[in-house]
Amino acid sequence: QAKYIIDNLHKQSVKEMAGALGVKEKDIRRFIEAQRYENKNVKNEARTEEQMPPAASPSVWIVIISLALIAILSFAAYFNMLHNDLLWDDEILITNNAYMKNPANIPEFFTKNITYQTSDKSNFYRPIQMVIYAVTHMAWKLNPVGYHLNSILAHILVAFLVYWLIQILCKNAFMSLAAGLLFALNPMHTEAVTYVSG
Repeated sequence: QAKYIIDNLHKQSVKEMAGALGVKEKDIRRFIEAQRYENKNVKNEARTEEQMPPAASPSVWIVIISLALIAILSFAAYFNMLHNDLLWDDEILITNNAYMKNPANIPEFFTKNITYQTSDKSNFYRPIQMVIYAVTHMAWKLNPVGYHLNSILAHILVAFLVYWLIQILCKNAFMSLAAGLLFALNPMHTEAVTYVSG
């Protein structure tokens, strides 16, 4: 019946459609009103979706200021450890590690464990860590500032990634900044940042 009414809506009168279908005229009118109401809502919903702006992304300046704030506060929190000595495992992995100090060994870092040719024995496989030590050694030799600076920069980079992840998930500049700062300044990370081989 519905298809017949829709097909003949502009071809026949309500009385003719009611007679052809064997129903009351008021039932035809109710159906037509319901159809008009549904079509109006569908059109309004479509129009509302078209008018809605895309999810707001923060302006470039907000992102730059947020990342600068994360970097500055992170550096401020950890800069006092730049002149700390290399200690404990740092002595095994950096200070007394002639294997790590030779740049020609870098390809072998990807096939050997982290304590290869040292006095310590381990089965830890951390080639990227060893490459970073070797590159840092080329630039800074055994000056602890370079190694600690790497730790701080890596920590800042991870805080940037936290900011970016929250921005993708929540699309909220303030929440992203808060999460990035919470990660960057959380005292729980102190040992991981200040202890070079930690």
